[in-house]
Amino acid sequence: ADVRDRNFLGRAFTLGASTRLEKNLQSLRGQFSLPVLLNQKLQTSLYGTLRSETDTSEESAEYTDNERDITFEQRLRLPHQMEVSWGYSYNVRDVVLTDRLRASSVGLEGALGTLNGTFILDARDKPFDASRGWFQSSNLQWGLRGLGSDFDYVRVLLRQFYYQPAGPFVFASGVRWGWLHGIAGD
Repeated sequence: ADVRDRNFLGRAFTLGASTRLEKNLQSLRGQFSLPVLLNQKLQTSLYGTLRSETDTSEESAEYTDNERDITFEQRLRLPHQMEVSWGYSYNVRDVVLTDRLRASSVGLEGALGTLNGTFILDARDKPFDASRGWFQSSNLQWGLRGLGSDFDYVRVLLRQFYYQPAGPFVFASGVRWGWLHGIAGD
């Protein structure tokens, strides 16, 4: 379910909420966005997510993953199908693995506080059903203890997709490359 008001308080603010309820997965997400600032193409948003997932597919084990996340993001649309975004995310996860036969559990808890930056170049004809063009995305994530992270790290993710029509078919190709590096030996 998804509810969104694109003219919240009559000021062109966007306020939205979505939820997903399944047997083993529950999530709730909220969004608040400010209108485009100073006649620029700069969008400012705040997102919050609560998610709980339980896997009971194994008779002898149960896996539970609870996640809480808040993200502040600014997104700037540039000419020539380019977009740049930057922001801050704080994510906390609690993971519990339970051995039902031994009646014992192991739990892990961690927090990531990160600065994020993304560059996107989208030259596809359609974003959800592309038949020609290409898409490129570069993302940099920097986790720091001073920002609330349990680990200092740098993460890079590059993605490139290409679409070419050939009669009734579309040849699609994609390349993804990621790199994660702990700082200070962590």
